[in-house]
Amino acid sequence: MIRTVLLVVAALAMSCGVVPSTTTLCVSGTSNACMGPGLTWTGTQCCVSNTSQCVSGNVSSCELAGLRWTGSECCTAGAAVCVNGVSASCTEAGGRWTGSQCCVAGAPQCVTGTRNACDGIDLQWTGTLCCVFGVAQCVNGTVTSCEGPGFRWTGTTCCVSGVSQCVSGTSSACINSGGKWTGSLCCVP
Repeated sequence: MIRTVLLVVAALAMSCGVVPSTTTLCVSGTSNACMGPGLTWTGTQCCVSNTSQCVSGNVSSCELAGLRWTGSECCTAGAAVCVNGVSASCTEAGGRWTGSQCCVAGAPQCVTGTRNACDGIDLQWTGTLCCVFGVAQCVNGTVTSCEGPGFRWTGTTCCVSGVSQCVSGTSSACINSGGKWTGSLCCVP
């Protein structure tokens, strides 16, 4: 029950663009696997310190990636976001592959995109999603409007930094009043 609540809170935080903080998570595991630094076996669960997320995976991929295997789940070492991906794309871009998910250290948001567009400063491709570092809002937009300082185009989504929210409006009114126009929405400080 407690783990379910923690996972719901972590998932909600990630969907809002917040990197989950590290904590100790107690998850399913085995006594044989739950050994070593930062791992504590309770008799029924494996408690992992300094982690932000435990996800599905396999022992060989998890340990090869420098993550911690509990016997049934793969846990991050430090703050990270684990999302769908493809092994080769994930590791090529610096992510850590669990055997089923790509864990990206410090990525606040992973959104839809394309491999070609998700290439550059503050962008990391997982094989299926584009992880964007240091942004406040990722919303609908167009490639022609989503350019310049504070904008990052993922291939399908416009990510804007330095804003608190993005709402409906018009291009001219948005820009003339100091907002950032994505091609679809007006993002305001």
